[in-house]
Amino acid sequence: MKLNLEGKSALVAASSKGLGFACADALAGESANITICARGEDALAKAVSKLTSSHPGVLVASRQADLGTAEGVESVVDAAVQTYGKIDILVTNVGGPPRGPFSAFDDDAWASAVEVTIMPVVRLIRACLHHMPDGGAIVNIQSSAVKEPIPDLLLSNTLRPAILGMSKTLSRELGKRNIRINTVAPGSFDTDRIHMLIRKRAEENGITEAEEEKNLAARAALGRIGKPSELGSLVAFLASDAAGYITGQTIFCDGGMTAFSF
Repeated sequence: MKLNLEGKSALVAASSKGLGFACADALAGESANITICARGEDALAKAVSKLTSSHPGVLVASRQADLGTAEGVESVVDAAVQTYGKIDILVTNVGGPPRGPFSAFDDDAWASAVEVTIMPVVRLIRACLHHMPDGGAIVNIQSSAVKEPIPDLLLSNTLRPAILGMSKTLSRELGKRNIRINTVAPGSFDTDRIHMLIRKRAEENGITEAEEEKNLAARAALGRIGKPSELGSLVAFLASDAAGYITGQTIFCDGGMTAFSF
């Protein structure tokens, strides 16, 4: 299926590696012009090089920025608008708050978690809406935790569902402008972040990393960890006109990890 994204301008947040890069790569593979961002300059340069070499003819703008700040969000959106004149596709993708039990977090920790988990998404959407004159698509990357809480991720389990509520509410408001908004909830994917989590859990449980990875994979109906490109393909589809009648939805991409949760 050709998704016909040629000439579209796509801003992908936190996209130098992992799931963010996979989304940028998939969109570039469908001929969309891309704006990527990251906090690390070296990782960002490598990502730009990979995208431009893999997708000749596709334009790639980049901006080093911290999306945890309002200034960082503004800088990235400005980079996209200055380069392409508009934004057709926004993919929000932000880091999560720290692990830990309820007793570990005071008021400041909760406020910081909101700032890290919710506010970058709010700010990105708010800023990009000013530059979507002809309609567009927004895809929020969240977590399967929005449906089934993940042990030891109290803050994430509590706050990520707020993005679903916002997205569903916005779907009514933005539909009048022909802007669609959906949320993707990934399970476990082969990224640096998941391997860091595997290492920590292996140490805590007194087992090898290979054993912990096998345990994690067994939670999915498909019995494996996902490939980042599989999530990227889903996001590219949702950003395209092929998904033109889909909005306000949450799509789980977790290998069946939450298949038995209602």
